[in-house]
Amino acid sequence: MKFLFNKKFTVERLMDEDDIYYEKETYVSHGEIKGALVPISAEDVMISDGNPSKSSKLIAELSADLKETDRITYNGKVYTVKGIQRFDYGVGSLDRIEAIIEELNS
Repeated sequence: MKFLFNKKFTVERLMDEDDIYYEKETYVSHGEIKGALVPISAEDVMISDGNPSKSSKLIAELSADLKETDRITYNGKVYTVKGIQRFDYGVGSLDRIEAIIEELNS
């Protein structure tokens, strides 16, 4: 499955309150991850209370540092992470993280 993770996504995370430069609702760069962007299923839309026209699923390696509320940028579009599931089967080729992401309004 890892061969599918051929796209780069920029990750931004809310600034930590312990940071001396903390500003509320400020996102800072948190690096890049490789993954695949796939259409979201009807089941995932219902679970996440998402908008099917703006929602997608990001699949990445299990080790990807991703949290709910993170912002993801890909192809000039900005998404927010709405939910995350981790699949750790102990079999490297099947282990992955799946995140429901929703495109932010421009």
